[in-house]
Amino acid sequence: NSDDGASYRQVAVKVLHPNFQESVQRDLLFIEIMADFLNSLPSEHLKMLNLPRAVEEFSVVLRDQSDLTIEAKNLRQFRTNFYKDSERNEEQSHIVFPQPVDGWVSSKVIVEDYVHNATPIAKFLYDSSEEGMKTRKELAGPLLRAFLKMVFMDNFIHGDLHPG
Repeated sequence: NSDDGASYRQVAVKVLHPNFQESVQRDLLFIEIMADFLNSLPSEHLKMLNLPRAVEEFSVVLRDQSDLTIEAKNLRQFRTNFYKDSERNEEQSHIVFPQPVDGWVSSKVIVEDYVHNATPIAKFLYDSSEEGMKTRKELAGPLLRAFLKMVFMDNFIHGDLHPG
């Protein structure tokens, strides 16, 4: 709160790199051309891979990653699935999903609540010390349970292809 009666909160702002969506489209077109070419070769092993279909499915995932409105929608769904719209559940959770700020989301920008004291999981992957290995073992159970909940109970999974 401030002296003028307005309230403030810390937020995180994610912005897609300029021309990111165009780069994704260009790269996917190249991958699709290569998959079609490889699929046209007289090789049963290559045909069994069905590269054009694999590229098509990968393209959907990658295009979704380049639209932050989808990211916001997924964050809201995770929050509903994990917290059941309960502040108490959110406070007790070991897994944090930031809250997108209504009215501040577009395909190229997302504003979300800043999560204090959060540590990206990737940080623990680089620590091979005895303490780091102990922390990994402590994290393994809650993360595995969260993953299994997403897959088998919620039938909803979203894995970010980007750090942060």
